Amino acid sequence: MTQIKFTADLLALMSRRGLCEARAADLLGVPLFTLRKWTAAQRAPSAAAVRLLEVLGLLEAVAPALLDALTPAPVAHVEKVQGKRSRKQISLERIT
Repeated sequence: MTQIKFTADLLALMSRRGLCEARAADLLGVPLFTLRKWTAAQRAPSAAAVRLLEVLGLLEAVAPALLDALTPAPVAHVEKVQGKRSRKQISLERIT
């Protein structure tokens, strides 16, 4: 499988399954940085990654419920807190 075909297949799987980059990286067991390099065709996937993508495609066709079970759940978006709190404030919050 060429790098271009791998990238196309990966993006197609992400699109069909509604996966964001983070969930796709978790599904493949790679860091987000690596997935981004693959989708930008800046890094060639390993033979294991190529095979895993083929297996995931097969699972999608034969046993979609199994692939659903293997797919990581969406991560809840956490809002950042504005401003920093002192240790004293945090300690007081824990007490009350």
